[in-house]
Amino acid sequence: KRDISLYGAEDEKYYDKNLDAFLRALPERQPIQDTIAVLENDLNILKSKIYNKKLTELDDHVVAYENGELPFESFVTYISDLYPADSLKREFPQVNQLGESIRIKNKVDLAEAEAQRGELIERLSRNLTRVEMEEFLKATVEFKAKTMDGVAYHNVLKKLYDAMGKKSQSLDRAFPQLSAYIEYLNKHETLDKFGLFTEIDKLVERIKNGLYTSYTQKGLDQNLRIIRLLRNLYSTQLLTHDLRKIEQYKDELDARKLKKFIEKESQRLKLELTIPSDARLEDMKKTLPAVQDFYYYAAQRNNILATNTLRAMAAESESVGILVTGGFHTEGITDYLKEKRIPFVVIAPKVDKLDESDERYINALQGKKTPFEEMIESEKEAPQKQQ
Repeated sequence: KRDISLYGAEDEKYYDKNLDAFLRALPERQPIQDTIAVLENDLNILKSKIYNKKLTELDDHVVAYENGELPFESFVTYISDLYPADSLKREFPQVNQLGESIRIKNKVDLAEAEAQRGELIERLSRNLTRVEMEEFLKATVEFKAKTMDGVAYHNVLKKLYDAMGKKSQSLDRAFPQLSAYIEYLNKHETLDKFGLFTEIDKLVERIKNGLYTSYTQKGLDQNLRIIRLLRNLYSTQLLTHDLRKIEQYKDELDARKLKKFIEKESQRLKLELTIPSDARLEDMKKTLPAVQDFYYYAAQRNNILATNTLRAMAAESESVGILVTGGFHTEGITDYLKEKRIPFVVIAPKVDKLDESDERYINALQGKKTPFEEMIESEKEAPQKQQ
């Protein structure tokens, strides 16, 4: 309801470096993606011959999750059940907390929890002191106006009910479904979302280490990780926390090593596999630095975006600002703000499914117009032609 100031948060120098790195790799991108697909298919055939049953089942779940075929919560429940409960709680607290919240949610009857909330509100309205009633009304108004989230509001209700003391039963006995729902909200909303994904990767690795029965299985697993990283690298689908894996495997991101492993194992197992030529692998080797630079400069822009936003806020003497940016930058920017002890909130869309094709993203990087922009331009040109 008032004027706002708009600033570009980018640094032209680093943005251009980021873009240039991608455009250098673009001409060879599709042939290389085809090569990666062949290598990955070869490794999957070897997997069916080399992995034991438990390793195959675990890796199939990992692939299904990464491809969006297995829901996130189902995947977390699956891997949690493969690890001793006491060790999970001690070594992977974020995964354990999420698992507990999932189990609670699956037992909660949401319709009944909502009905019990109505009963609780009615009971509170009859028994609260004047001061407590003011707190209750204030929280209710803020909750309805969406300036207070559901977790905070339900915790206010719980606190006010608990303060009634001996006047009534405990919340979990009087309103069991509502009590369980509040417990779920608290466990789920206090998760360290970024730390959670790091823990998930480590947990899967720990479980696999306990399932290997040969060095060949371990070598195959590492090669599968590498080919999947290469696939994500060239398809612009790499996530921020995957950059650590790129650093971890930087000396292994060599398709020639993958080819050597495939040739050796296919001969041992007497398999006839389609293996890419050395020329194809050499093309990948040449473009890999440019693709890595693309992500390197994208990560470098995290602090720049945050710093420029804070600088603009200072110029406007504003204590609140909004930075609009791609999801890739979220983790890096929030880490920067945490380090500077600057409070923030992340507002992100709930994405149920990503487009399999990244054509729109590629077109944007190349400066191509979207179909909508082309339609608008054609409508603008139409009246001029008529004249």
